[in-house]
Amino acid sequence: MMTEEDVIKFALSLDGACVRYPYGNTPLVLSTPDVHEFCDVYEGTSPLHLVMKCAPEEAIILRQKYPESVLPGYRCNKKHWNSVYIDGKIPDDEIKQMIENAYNLMRKNRRKRK
Repeated sequence: MMTEEDVIKFALSLDGACVRYPYGNTPLVLSTPDVHEFCDVYEGTSPLHLVMKCAPEEAIILRQKYPESVLPGYRCNKKHWNSVYIDGKIPDDEIKQMIENAYNLMRKNRRKRK
């Protein structure tokens, strides 16, 4: 099961990803190089709580597949963000894929807007 450190380390391995605290002490925000957030990490939570950007179709599929671990995004647009609880029910590879997908969505969106 991925730890908080594992999640942050993996996210920071993505090209140019960075850590910010734009909302104060919490959450830790993982952002693309152009400072567009793709994952919020609520440090010290148990189970670890992440809020990640997600394509609407994928969000529905993940919520159905993991009904106790993936819910509509906390304090976010429920259509485009998921709250993900790292509780051992989601394989690590799938969590990594969610993080990578969130990153790629935000990189793609920013490129389209420019």
